[in-house]
Amino acid sequence: MKNNRKRLVVSKELCSFANWMNQYLIILLLTQLMSFYFPVNMEAARGDSILLSEIKQLKNLYMDGKKDSAIVRSRELLLTPDVQKSYVAQLILHSTIAICLSDKDKKAASEEYMECVAIAEGHGMMAKAEKSQDTYLFTTMLNVYYQLTIYFDDLDMKKETLLFAKCGMEWLALCEDRNVRAQVIPGYAIILMKYKEYSMIYEPMKEAMPILLKMNKPDYALIVAAYLTMIEYQKFGMDPKDIPWITVGEQLMSHAKTYQAKTTFQNATRLLIAHEDKTADGNGQQMMPDSSDITLAPTTAEADSLASDSIQTRIEYVHQRSERIGIFMGLLVFVTFGFIIYVIWQRRQRKRREYEAEQLMEERYIEGQEDERSRLARELHDGVSNQLLAVEMKLNSDGLTPQTMQLLNESREQVRRVSHELIPPDFSHSTLDQNLSCYASQMNGARHCEVSYGSSPENADWSVIPDKTALEIYRIVQEVVSNVLKHSEATVLSIGMHLEDESSLSVIISDNSTSDIQPISTTGIGNRTIYQRASSIGGTIKTHHHPYGNVVQLTVYHHFLLET
Repeated sequence: MKNNRKRLVVSKELCSFANWMNQYLIILLLTQLMSFYFPVNMEAARGDSILLSEIKQLKNLYMDGKKDSAIVRSRELLLTPDVQKSYVAQLILHSTIAICLSDKDKKAASEEYMECVAIAEGHGMMAKAEKSQDTYLFTTMLNVYYQLTIYFDDLDMKKETLLFAKCGMEWLALCEDRNVRAQVIPGYAIILMKYKEYSMIYEPMKEAMPILLKMNKPDYALIVAAYLTMIEYQKFGMDPKDIPWITVGEQLMSHAKTYQAKTTFQNATRLLIAHEDKTADGNGQQMMPDSSDITLAPTTAEADSLASDSIQTRIEYVHQRSERIGIFMGLLVFVTFGFIIYVIWQRRQRKRREYEAEQLMEERYIEGQEDERSRLARELHDGVSNQLLAVEMKLNSDGLTPQTMQLLNESREQVRRVSHELIPPDFSHSTLDQNLSCYASQMNGARHCEVSYGSSPENADWSVIPDKTALEIYRIVQEVVSNVLKHSEATVLSIGMHLEDESSLSVIISDNSTSDIQPISTTGIGNRTIYQRASSIGGTIKTHHHPYGNVVQLTVYHHFLLET
């Protein structure tokens, strides 16, 4: 019996400890995640900071004409652990090496660009770029494929040229940044126009024209205007007077800065005008001008400028990535610590509410005990004392008579009943089931009422009920039985205790009184005591009147039994 009580006390303490540990583990988990995530991202931020500094140095070396030094330093960086972990960093450095090699060794430069292609295709960079819409990845790979297109075009390898040009256009189709698309289109148009791949370039150039005008890129816009003019003339057979791009190009001529852009547009219009002055050939077919005459070969100075811009783009990208990591880490710290503070505050609020509820419960319980003491005092004063006074008066006047003996017996019975109510039952050597059975036997015959008791199931282990719960159930049964005996004309009273599938405990007290039972509530001394005792063990009280009598049912759920 004692071992069972100790086991239940330990179980209660473990449940309380587990609830506290749940909250602690949540906070600990978040802290561990932070400790895991922050070093990783701090390392990434540190790596970006180092890479940013190195790229700036590479740009300075490139601009100072020290391209060999830039190549050597880039190759050294490729072997560092930080770069080995980042495929984007590897793309940056291989592309930088290719830019530095483009003037003196185009084959070696193309090999570096091919390395970029291998990294991108081997690690799913296209899918990542499409999902993240990372502008840097798009601009880097579009430049890589463009450079490879130019390289193989110089070697007159049409198949490879168109292969890489189409790869670049596939990347371009996935890019949602219209500004990037607009600036890249003119370069690809040079190659695709040469091989008369009009369908691949026409719509992208039409989309790019207003953006280039808005971005104040007159040279690019002038090239696009020249090619759009040739496509609409050659492919769609439009009359030069109906082609709007001629007018647009003429307006851009005064704003363009490069000789190549102006020459490209002038050649396009010149060929159209010359063709319009010619007649059809012998078969009656028009002699279409060849768009291959309209090319744009960038000068060395422009190539250097483009290379410098490419490296600057890498610097800006790494800088922006470092800023994004810093902002994200700051937000994560703020949100995480905010959540931790919220969890701690909620836990304290819940503890405060539980403490206040316990205080209120204790106050009500003490109030109920005081009311019960007052009731017992009044019962002794109004019942036993008055009967003893009547006995004394009869002895003085009539002596010992049968009536006097009856009064003495009733007084003794009341004193015995009150004493039984005051003395708590002993649960150290007996169970609640045994104590209720004994109580029913003692009360049997009181006030001419037959009191009986029964429990189920027969093999139930009633020792698992903690002493505190058992005592409260016992007192509730006492109070209900006392009320029935005093306030009703019941001749039969039955007490039953049932353990239902170890899920709940029910105590049912029924009688054959014809008067309606008053519902158990917080009003009235007896009822208030019953209500407070039931609430203290997590139980519920229900009353019911039927044609054959009254029923009072106490239900205590199993988890309340264990926690109590």
